[in-house]
Amino acid sequence: MIFLPYNISIEEMRKSAVPLFIIKTWEMLQVPTHFPTLRWSLQGDSFQITDETRFVEEVLPLYFQHANLSSFIRQVASQSFS
Repeated sequence: MIFLPYNISIEEMRKSAVPLFIIKTWEMLQVPTHFPTLRWSLQGDSFQITDETRFVEEVLPLYFQHANLSSFIRQVASQSFS
């Protein structure tokens, strides 16, 4: 399982062996304009997609070469997230 400190920087992640998918997902979660669509849970130990349509149409294409929610969820699961 991958645990990232809430305050780790993108630069620190890139210098380590953190997979690119995790870095891109982390970046998505740091952008305030994405908060209505994707945000951290109140505990900060998980994230929630709150508007699937907007997430697929507006956010995913900014970070990945696809706009496929199933593919994103599969990748999340393959990175030992639950």
